[in-house]
Amino acid sequence: IFWMSDKQKERYQERFPFLTDEKNIRLSSVFDIKDLEYIPKPDKRSYKKLLECLNLNKENLDKTIFFEDTVKNLIPAKELGITTVWMKNSINEKEFMKNCNFIDYSFNNLNEFLDTIKMRG
Repeated sequence: IFWMSDKQKERYQERFPFLTDEKNIRLSSVFDIKDLEYIPKPDKRSYKKLLECLNLNKENLDKTIFFEDTVKNLIPAKELGITTVWMKNSINEKEFMKNCNFIDYSFNNLNEFLDTIKMRG
């Protein structure tokens, strides 16, 4: 599991403790704005840089899922062929309605997603 953030990577665990505490998820890498050459989301170049860093291409991109709570940040991911998951929130609901064709799945939170895939086995 990889994390892409416009914030400093040193702070992800303090901002998202549920990733390591609640579900015992281990992140392989965290990519922050410095790793992405200071190109923020939703600029498609930052996504391409991430894919390059992870050595992902069309042959293995089908196993990649991009989670995001800001709808506009899902659009470039979907255009690149990445499966997208919108983490529902009231702030982005109108954007979701306008851009739902760029969103493959939506969940209330990451725990709901993890519980869903766990049930599917």
